[in-house]
Amino acid sequence: DAIVSYHPDGTVLSWNAAAEKILGYTAAEMIGRNISVLAPPERMHESQHSAWLLQHGKPVPPFESVRIARDGRLVHVQISTSAVRDPAGNVVRIAAILRDVTERKQAEEARAWLAAIVENSNDAIFTRALDGTILSWNAGAERMLGYTAAETIGKPIALTLPPDRPANLARNNESLLRGEVVAR
Repeated sequence: DAIVSYHPDGTVLSWNAAAEKILGYTAAEMIGRNISVLAPPERMHESQHSAWLLQHGKPVPPFESVRIARDGRLVHVQISTSAVRDPAGNVVRIAAILRDVTERKQAEEARAWLAAIVENSNDAIFTRALDGTILSWNAGAERMLGYTAAETIGKPIALTLPPDRPANLARNNESLLRGEVVAR
């Protein structure tokens, strides 16, 4: 995790090796600069707001945001901040831990994109467990097969098949487990 500290006015005071790796700036490049240089324009207020809350004795819950790396790429981060106080109780520095969550965010976006494709497809797309229990059922399956998701999910696949067509679950499962494509 990137561990940095900055003065309540935003001036960076320390910058660890992980911060260099995640954000691309060396400690020499960042110490003395304002922490806000890492924030996109719409996120500039976050460091100031965190500093204000901490100076007024209020907690700052961890939050997710975006920062701009030295090479211009956006880095999704989870940020945790805490106040460092002097003996008189004044906030003299703010410690921040930035965890790179870019890969997780990209995976979530890819999953959402794929889910949107499946849900909006005109094709019947559904999943089933190895025992034949229906796990998911898209709108295309509703239109093509005439059953709603509420009517099918949790029920056996045989419910949706014509009486003259056996499910062939065992044969299909064996093929799937070998990595083969099962058609019809």
